[in-house]
Amino acid sequence: MVQLRTLACISFTLAFGVIVVGCISANPAPDIAQTAALADDRKGIGGSLEDLWSKPWREQTGTWNGTSALGVDVAVQQALSNDPALRRNLAEVAAARANLSQASLPPNPVVQMAFGAAIDGMAGAPLFVQMIQQLTWLWTLSDRMDEGDALLEAAIFEAAHRVVTTAARVRIAFSRTMCMERLIELNAAYVKTSALTQQKIERLERQGGVSSVDLERARMDASRARADHANAIRMYRSQQLELLRLMGRPELGTDWSMSGNLAATLGFPPPDEGEVELRAKTVRLDLAAAGKASTAAEARSRLAGWARFPEVTLSTGYKQNFGGREAWMMGGAVSIPVLDDGSAKIARADAQQNWANLSMDVLRQEAVTEARTALNEWLRGREQLRMYREDLVPPAKKVVQSLLARKETGEAFVNDLLMSQRRMISLERMMVKQMLTGAIAWIKLETAVGGSLQLPLEAPEVVTRHR
Repeated sequence: MVQLRTLACISFTLAFGVIVVGCISANPAPDIAQTAALADDRKGIGGSLEDLWSKPWREQTGTWNGTSALGVDVAVQQALSNDPALRRNLAEVAAARANLSQASLPPNPVVQMAFGAAIDGMAGAPLFVQMIQQLTWLWTLSDRMDEGDALLEAAIFEAAHRVVTTAARVRIAFSRTMCMERLIELNAAYVKTSALTQQKIERLERQGGVSSVDLERARMDASRARADHANAIRMYRSQQLELLRLMGRPELGTDWSMSGNLAATLGFPPPDEGEVELRAKTVRLDLAAAGKASTAAEARSRLAGWARFPEVTLSTGYKQNFGGREAWMMGGAVSIPVLDDGSAKIARADAQQNWANLSMDVLRQEAVTEARTALNEWLRGREQLRMYREDLVPPAKKVVQSLLARKETGEAFVNDLLMSQRRMISLERMMVKQMLTGAIAWIKLETAVGGSLQLPLEAPEVVTRHR
């Protein structure tokens, strides 16, 4: 009978805790799926992130063979599969899910038991059983759940934002590598052009039409063209190695070419600056994460406010003495906040909340500045490329071709030929650099507005509670 009553009391207390709070799952799989869904339309390429993340990171290598032409989609897919920093963010999402699950659980009850023997021959209490349950968690539960929920949502937004920034870094590196490949082609053409110029001036020098100094200048230009070509090849390989590092494939060789159009984004219609600014303040995932961090800090501040109130525990116990008499005891304990009244905890929590709010405001200002600056740089690259393509490079080429076809002699003619050739080379190089400027600015613009200009103009949301 005694054991039955004791077991009934313990079971009642445990059942009470289960009824009050239902355990939230610690399984992070749905959160990882939400992260993938949130970032799928923001990474600049097609394909599902869930498929890329279906295997553990150490098993990832990718399907690209390292010799076929490399496109930007393949490069980004490789990076998103193989980036350990991104997988670390996903681990943080799993940890935040576990913390939320832990916050939903009540503290375990404490059972104390003692057995003894009377040494004075009187009816002592040889059996003592007591169970203690902390109750403070009941009125702090809501704030702890709000904090854990906000931190989990922030972790999801941060992981999805990592996808956006990782894809942007790879796309920028890809554009720079494409630029170097284009410069190699230009430098190879310059080697041929400068060689033709040198041959023409050599013929003129043999005919006595120019001085030996003019010939030396032509030879110097030809040597400079060969040196620039060799340097461009090495710089191209350096860019390839950097791209392979970002892709998580540093062991691969560099015997591959690029596939894509460096100036493709410069043909897009110009975005509206007002919409760009609004998107930067609304759609960005890092801003959403900062907002959730502020929400968590607010919940933490409310939780700190409970330090002003006593902590309460409830206990129930059973005693039996040698005379066979039994007794049930009900009681509790209250901690009185006298020496530590919680003011320091509250002040610290308030400061942390203020810091989180200010951090969000700082990030919002930076986002607007980044978006407007990137848009201005893209417009600049677009305008400059049009002028170089239409007004500068074609006439410069025509002048050089015309001079090479003439049969004139004299120092003035040679000076004109060499200067025109140098001007043409400089203009063509600048044209390619304007392509790169515009391509990088567009990538930065898309990153600054949340990953894409095609996203709905609304704040991102995720659902994490009660599953």
